[in-house]
Amino acid sequence: VIRETNNATARIFPAVPNVNAPDYFPKMDQLVVLNNKLAEIGANGSPAALQNVQKAPIIAQMVGIMLDLMWATPIECGTLDREETPKLEYV
Repeated sequence: VIRETNNATARIFPAVPNVNAPDYFPKMDQLVVLNNKLAEIGANGSPAALQNVQKAPIIAQMVGIMLDLMWATPIECGTLDREETPKLEYV
């Protein structure tokens, strides 16, 4: 699903994430694991303040991974400018 969505997005936008990079899906899997840890902490019934302290380092890890994914070299696939002015045609 991710690859097909990326292919469709490449038709519209000038650059898309490189989902074929060897470290892309392992990083996404790591985000899933960390998200599950956040859910476990939220469901453990401990006081909210303690949950926030427990969640902080996990959220920091997630932000780091997301920034790493965001700063990865994208695939250049489209154009940023148009050579001609679009024409309106009425049929």
